[in-house]
Amino acid sequence: MQWLPEGWLLHEEAGVAVAVPPNWHTQRATTGVVAGGEEGSPAYYTTLAIQAVRPAPNARFADILRAAYEHPAIGDSMPPRYEPCVAGDVLGLCYSIEMTVFAEPRRRLGVLLDLAPYVVDVSFTAPAADYADHVDVFERALATLYVEPAG
Repeated sequence: MQWLPEGWLLHEEAGVAVAVPPNWHTQRATTGVVAGGEEGSPAYYTTLAIQAVRPAPNARFADILRAAYEHPAIGDSMPPRYEPCVAGDVLGLCYSIEMTVFAEPRRRLGVLLDLAPYVVDVSFTAPAADYADHVDVFERALATLYVEPAG
């Protein structure tokens, strides 16, 4: 995949940005920003998202993730798997989920970052059939993750 010049997906409020392919479109979402492939392209149903939530002070990452994915529209999601990881220069909690959305098997990879007062979720979602063809978008996002220094 050609990455130069690349685009950027930026969540201004949380101060987090990641690289995205230059031809991907971006839009605001309820709690963040989402980028996806061009309409009509094989990557159209593939997304990269940055979402920020303000959890209760005693919330655990697992509880936040469970609340996000135990929604009736998601259907039969598999329990998430977690492991510590590094995204950019930030320690996070990586997860993977397999789910069915509107009768379509999908895979989601993400990393939860503790950036008080936010928990930031940087995630990649793709139809299961197209996952392997586009997972490099998420790998590049993690490698280029930028977090604005607190100050």
